[in-house]
Amino acid sequence: ALRWSIMRVTSVPSKLRGGDFNECIDAHFPEKGSGSPYHTPAHRLGDFTFKDYGPKIFKRIRAELSGVNELEYLEMIAHNQKFLEFISNSRSGAFFFF
Repeated sequence: ALRWSIMRVTSVPSKLRGGDFNECIDAHFPEKGSGSPYHTPAHRLGDFTFKDYGPKIFKRIRAELSGVNELEYLEMIAHNQKFLEFISNSRSGAFFFF
């Protein structure tokens, strides 16, 4: 889901709009993968939904403020894929990864 999110926005937006700060994409990742509109890959984690908050904003931050491209970013946070996983004790029961 992280790779999908980062690679989905293909270019750095030259101008941000107010709505970009409130953008939230809910993408469903069925275990078998999916076609349009999100073209998610097949995986072994069971069906889940991924929320992508402000993708254009964060892409611009990475590109302009830190000079980090998408592949460098993925390598920094997921190169060994050893995440600490826990379930929130909130009502949503959401999964978090560090």
